[in-house]
Amino acid sequence: MNTDEELIAKRWRTRIKAETLTQSQTRRERYAETHHLVRDRQSQRIHDEAIHFIDAQVETNIICQFRKSKNFAAERSSDGKFTSCCRKGKIKLEKPSDALSYDFLYSNFLLDLLRNPNNPDYKNFHDNILSYNSAVSFASMGTKVVDFSDGGTCVFKVQDHIRHRTSHIQSVNGQAPQYAQLYVIDSTQATKIRVNHPANEQCNLRIASNRKIKRGK
Repeated sequence: MNTDEELIAKRWRTRIKAETLTQSQTRRERYAETHHLVRDRQSQRIHDEAIHFIDAQVETNIICQFRKSKNFAAERSSDGKFTSCCRKGKIKLEKPSDALSYDFLYSNFLLDLLRNPNNPDYKNFHDNILSYNSAVSFASMGTKVVDFSDGGTCVFKVQDHIRHRTSHIQSVNGQAPQYAQLYVIDSTQATKIRVNHPANEQCNLRIASNRKIKRGK
């Protein structure tokens, strides 16, 4: 530091030492508020830039001839095929099947919810599809999440090992049944418990009560 900077730093240290406890607390609160304000503005700027980027993109309406996926026009190579989708048809997915190797087919009820925009429940199902999926899950992912809120790409990184922890087949200590416990009680009661969970408040009881949602076929 040059002489002027050293002088300013010395005056600042002297001022800090002379502060009362109240003045020190006020200064820290003011700095914390300023820091949060700057961080919020940075987060908002990143969010606005992301929205602008998405809005600026051409609609993903180019269909892959092999996997029928939707792609941006810019992703298509000179031969009209997509590498990012299926390596130009080289990657082939096996048909989903059950434990006995029978082809797994979606029920007409599920297919209609997934594909028919005229279905009155189509929008609700698509808007809350993650909630419907979680509501009929046998287990959930539990972990200690460390949030690094400094911007950058959204990444979920797992450290150490993942284990499947089982619990009682029936709920204990007055807790509401959850996950696999819901499959050993009356189905009507189980459905009510699922849709009454705060995370599923937007789920439609008519959809959740359909057995083909829980069984998948």
